[in-house]
Amino acid sequence: AELYRAVEALPEVLDSLVVDLEYLGRESWMPLFVVLREGLTLDDALTQRLRSAIRAALSARHVPNDIYQVEAIPRTLSGKKLELPVKKLLMGEDPARVLNRDAMANAASVDWFVDFARRRAELGLDRPAAVRYADWLFAAARGDFGTTIIGKANVRDVIAYPLRNSVLLGFITA
Repeated sequence: AELYRAVEALPEVLDSLVVDLEYLGRESWMPLFVVLREGLTLDDALTQRLRSAIRAALSARHVPNDIYQVEAIPRTLSGKKLELPVKKLLMGEDPARVLNRDAMANAASVDWFVDFARRRAELGLDRPAAVRYADWLFAAARGDFGTTIIGKANVRDVIAYPLRNSVLLGFITA
């Protein structure tokens, strides 16, 4: 509640939601989702003001890792923020098991969070950084550098031609 008071005291912020994704044996990740006044966009200056307001009102430990602008915060019919369902979504739970849209005041607002959780899982961001790095390192040792985010092309194929040219230039100029 104190974090919400600090964030929503800023005139630009209409509503907010924070979840702390504490993973057993992994680093924690705490995103903050904010609804801004019409016509405003979350930029670096506002992000810094939000972080400073939280640090001043609470402590550095309460400052979120990331801040995202959303259209609306999902709420129950009685107006309570849906912190636990959003947390479960972001931890990989099935939306059908976590959400009861009939019990929501603004059911469409949760669609952004469902999509956000899906994209995080597709990119592997729901796994610890050390695990992701180890997986990449072992794959790279086998010559598999993954796929590009845009276009889903094989990274090895994308860099092969320019790398060949660079090696040839290196030999010519040596």
